[in-house]
Parts: sequence; structure tokens; C-alpha cells
Amino acid sequence: DPYYVLSAPADDAVVLAPHPAWVQAPAGAAWIGPAVAMAPGDYVYTLELDLGSVDPETARLSGRWAADDTAEIYVNGFPTGIVKTEGRTFEALDAFTITSGFVAGVNTIEFRIRNLGNAENPTGLLVTDLTLTD
Repeated sequence: DPYYVLSAPADDAVVLAPHPAWVQAPAGAAWIGPAVAMAPGDYVYTLELDLGSVDPETARLSGRWAADDTAEIYVNGFPTGIVKTEGRTFEALDAFTITSGFVAGVNTIEFRIRNLGNAENPTGLLVTDLTLTD
């Protein structure tokens, strides 16, 4: 995916063939994940977002997301409190809204995923309907 960088482990984030248990991606969206083996551990997907003329004090970023397995969203290195830790976090798209932590110019949005288990198993991220408003 050209918009996201898989920064930990450093790798390309690629469009994945979705696992059968994952929620279906809406038209125009896709599950992304590492191009190589999916070992248990932490995966950080980074998206740079330029606010342009949007005031960082009133900026509002909303969307929907799913992840395999647990996940948390960070803005500019700080947790937003938006987490996915309960149940099967990959079976539904959940809405999120971020209203703080933004700065003027380029902001870093991180989706930090923890792939659980003791052996290689599927992991991925689905983000859709991203909207930035003032």
C-alpha cells in the first residue's frame, strides 16, 4: 500500500489476500500487512498526514478500522486511547475519531498491532473511510 509504511519491523506494507475470518473490506479498501512471514510480535503501520490549512486545534480525523490481533492508534508518538483488545478484533470495522494531538503541518498516525500466538499466523490492518475535518 503506497500510503502506509510498516516501520516495525521495517518492511513493505502490501495488500493482502484477506484471511477467511477477517471482515470483508469495503469497495476501495484492502487489508494490508507484511510482505514476509507473520511472526508473533509488534507491527507498526505509519501514515503521514499533512493537515494543510486545517487548524490542529480543531482537527478531527475519523474512520473505521479492523486489526489482527490487538491494536492501538497513536498520533505523533502519543497514544490516543483508541484500542482494540477485546475479542476477535478482525471480525468488524469499528469507528474511531481523533480530536487531539495534532500539530500544524505533517502528523504521524501509527496503528500499532500486536500479532498474538506462538507461531507464524495471519496479521493485518484494515483502515477505511478516513476523513479529516476542521
